[in-house]
Amino acid sequence: MMRARPAAHNQADLIGSLVRRHGAEVPITDIVRTSWSRCLNNFALDPQETRRPNSVERADLQARRERLGVLLSIARIEMEALGKLIKHSEYSIMLTDRDGVILTYVGDTGFSATARRCGFREGVMWSEREMGTNGMGTCLTARRPVVIHRTDHFLAQNTALTCSAAPIFDMRGELLAALDISGASANPQSHTLALVDWAAQNVENRTLLSAACKDLHLVRFHRCAEFVSTPGEGLLAFDDEGVVRGANRAALKLLGQREHDAVCGQRADRILDTSLATLLQLAAQRPVRGQRCAGQGPGHKRADPGPGRGQALVFQLPVGLEHRVRVDRQPGRHVLDLRQLVTLVQEAQPQRLPHLVDQLQVRRDAGPAVQVELDHRNLTLSRCIAL
Repeated sequence: MMRARPAAHNQADLIGSLVRRHGAEVPITDIVRTSWSRCLNNFALDPQETRRPNSVERADLQARRERLGVLLSIARIEMEALGKLIKHSEYSIMLTDRDGVILTYVGDTGFSATARRCGFREGVMWSEREMGTNGMGTCLTARRPVVIHRTDHFLAQNTALTCSAAPIFDMRGELLAALDISGASANPQSHTLALVDWAAQNVENRTLLSAACKDLHLVRFHRCAEFVSTPGEGLLAFDDEGVVRGANRAALKLLGQREHDAVCGQRADRILDTSLATLLQLAAQRPVRGQRCAGQGPGHKRADPGPGRGQALVFQLPVGLEHRVRVDRQPGRHVLDLRQLVTLVQEAQPQRLPHLVDQLQVRRDAGPAVQVELDHRNLTLSRCIAL
């Protein structure tokens, strides 16, 4: 049934009541103001109305879970980890789909009674249309991390809650889900927002790695080598023709882009200023029993044989896109140009000696050839190479 929109004078009164209820101690953010406007103008909600959350049927809930595929199990692992971090803090951790339906829930037992009373249950719909301004629904609509603290909520029944939520996107930038931490904290939770956003990006990255490793090649990179294989690493997935099919948010930031459309559909070799032949060769070749790297002692253990032909080959080495990076213990004048494939090491400790993949094309001023050693302790079970 369509709700009748409030009359203009009533709408002004409702907005005034929301502002007075919010108080002047904390400014009302643009996200909250815009959400309140949607609740009034688009959804004809009344802030004083007591609303009982609607739920989807069990079969519908199962279908929604299946649509998320591997993301759901990955998110569940992250949620369990978050639960350990905020144990005894009286919070609920929830994953919704793009429509705001709660798909899975992890909660502190001390908050369970409040959670049930508020409607934090699997299958319940927490879109703005259903429940007004709230962490999950507003995050999905705004497509960005949000904190909805107490009187930020549109419905008076939810003003005891503080909710921090972050969106989860696929590798093409399509909105898939939202991850939310909600509790009854009396203070805004900026640190909780950072925590949930970090977890959401972990889910994105691990889902991209899982999906890309089936049919695509993967590039992992960062300006600082030490940040490869962290949530801040850039991930680019490309096909055999070199066309980028997906990227994570960190890759966009590192490449100076805001939208996935600026990267997806473009050539990986052009974006990274590296030949496609080199990228594909590195992804397809077999690991070798390399000779000792420069700076390694004669007793250094050789690498184990790699996987056979047809198996996934992985290079998850600590490399970066640094300008004029010194290679291993070569003299300082022996450098590589920007965006060359090179490991970066601060100290030449045995466990951190850089390993260059063989057949790298380096500049002539890079000095003597650097021999190869693939360190299988750094390899994982995904089909990845690192730039």
